[in-house]
Amino acid sequence: MADDQAGSAEREPVAEAPPSPGRREALLNSLVAVGVLPGAALFAGYAARYLVPRSHRRDAEVLVGSVDDFSVGSIRNLELFGQRIVLIRRAEGFVAFGTRCSHLGCFAHWDGQLELEGEPQPGGFYCPCHGAKFYPDGRVHSGPPPEGLPPFTVAVREDLVFVTVPVYEDPLGEA
Repeated sequence: MADDQAGSAEREPVAEAPPSPGRREALLNSLVAVGVLPGAALFAGYAARYLVPRSHRRDAEVLVGSVDDFSVGSIRNLELFGQRIVLIRRAEGFVAFGTRCSHLGCFAHWDGQLELEGEPQPGGFYCPCHGAKFYPDGRVHSGPPPEGLPPFTVAVREDLVFVTVPVYEDPLGEA
């Protein structure tokens, strides 16, 4: 009976060492680190690009050709500093408009056959995304855009044609 009492006496628990990570767990941890760290760095870069506004704007005057390169009524599509622009030579001079529609950012294009109410001759800008139409001077004719097409300044000096384009330089160093 003495043996029964001795066996029923509580034994103190022995502290066990934590198990060492196996090779499988170490491999899994290293794969997570290899995937998470570059992903976090990429996310931080995009977040910085979104949160830091492009605050530095300068205007660049770009030579697009000589006056003789454009006949009256000609239309030239240009891409200057990442902006799509249509340059039109009319009898009274040159005009230029950005082609990004103010509705959802789609690109409008010149349609010489587009008939618009109140215009003596066909021709205007058309945005295919939602059927928006713009007068030849960039104003909205119909459709959902809240604003017309943005005008660009055109200058002619010594028979050379220049278009002034805004260029945005962000604080993170990219134009």
